[in-house]
Amino acid sequence: MRDAIAPEAAELVARFPAITGCHVALEPIDGGAWQARVEVLLPQHQLIVNATAADEAGARRDALARAAEKLEQVVKRDPRLR
Repeated sequence: MRDAIAPEAAELVARFPAITGCHVALEPIDGGAWQARVEVLLPQHQLIVNATAADEAGARRDALARAAEKLEQVVKRDPRLR
């Protein structure tokens, strides 16, 4: 069963079909910068990454890129998730 999948995460889900849920949250921080938090749910795994940038799009992009890197590491340890 799939949980909510953020539209921004469509590329991640295409690369890692074992994803059962993915949430993306954005919030402003001091100085006009933004923080993005990406939570990825997989069978028996949960991955949370954060990123900051000068704008919303940059924070979202950076957080999703970090999530992809971390997912690659998880898949190396558990290839069933590919």
